[in-house]
Amino acid sequence: MDSFAGARGIRKALASAHRDRVRQKRGFRRLWITRLNGVIRKNAVFNRYSQLIYNLYKEQLLLNRKMLAQMAISNKNCLYTIYSYLK
Repeated sequence: MDSFAGARGIRKALASAHRDRVRQKRGFRRLWITRLNGVIRKNAVFNRYSQLIYNLYKEQLLLNRKMLAQMAISNKNCLYTIYSYLK
């Protein structure tokens, strides 16, 4: 009887760990998008975040949101360089 309860607890712990990993990924993606959108609107680089992402994919620039958010915060000149390339 005790091994059954222990196995159930392990399954529940694994399910919770998986759920929380998914939530963490979702939270970081939301954070990066929020940071990018704030810098974009503040500096009038693009009107919207979606326009930036659309133009990146259209030009086949492979930059993920994490890299873009770090560039937008730490080195705005990189973001302006990307913007001038996309124009």
